[in-house]
Amino acid sequence: MARAVNGTLYVPVFNSTINPGEYTFSGATYDNQADATGNGAYDLKTGFVLFVQATDPFLATPVPGVMHRYKLTALSIADSVTISGTVLWDEDGSEVDQPTSGSYCIITEKTSAHQFGIPSAVAVYPNLPSGADISALAVDIRNTADSLDTIEILYNDEGSLVASGKIVYKSSSTQFKLALATNASFNEGTTFGVSLDGIANGDAGRILVAPGVKVGGFSGLTANPLFLSKNTPGGVVQSLIGFVAGNHVISVGSVNGPTEILFSPEYEYEY
Repeated sequence: MARAVNGTLYVPVFNSTINPGEYTFSGATYDNQADATGNGAYDLKTGFVLFVQATDPFLATPVPGVMHRYKLTALSIADSVTISGTVLWDEDGSEVDQPTSGSYCIITEKTSAHQFGIPSAVAVYPNLPSGADISALAVDIRNTADSLDTIEILYNDEGSLVASGKIVYKSSSTQFKLALATNASFNEGTTFGVSLDGIANGDAGRILVAPGVKVGGFSGLTANPLFLSKNTPGGVVQSLIGFVAGNHVISVGSVNGPTEILFSPEYEYEY
């Protein structure tokens, strides 16, 4: 097994964007004391995880022993120790606290199956906040391990990128595709899910398959029923207007607010 790519990243300033939970940074300094390749920052990739010390948004002070998880969504490498990029909140629900500027963060690759981070040890990197490694592990226990029974790691067989929050179905035991109500193969035995990551074609990602779980990232929902769309792959509709013979009526779940659903898929009937 290859040595994990992880270490610390000193970030001078996190700059918030117009998107909730998203921040840009520049001139950050990377350190990997167990560098197996000698490539330094050139081994980093988008999708890596940052565990960042929390700052209380009301007190504007760092929270002792509390780290939050963000994912690296954009990356620019200046040299073997200097990078710039963009990070996005990567825990369940809306962002809690704010990232602490001028702090040392844990940066790490993810495990291939369940997307755990591999935290750097405070004993090796004494510039990390006290308790950073334990807090990072706790984040993944709470957000990843608790959901293992509800999530499958499947490969994207769509032929193109599948964005987060799309309704999908298992096209094989290890693959998924975007779901559309016109798919003639759907029946009571079809397994439906929701993509929890943006997943490139051919890549593996997290697919929520168990019912009874709240999923955010939607918009404009009302208290009407919720069905799989016949026009937008992976989309939802709240009316069966326009459905014709041969279309499949698949209830996706119930609305839990304008931006959230309670996922509970059920094949109802062929129109």
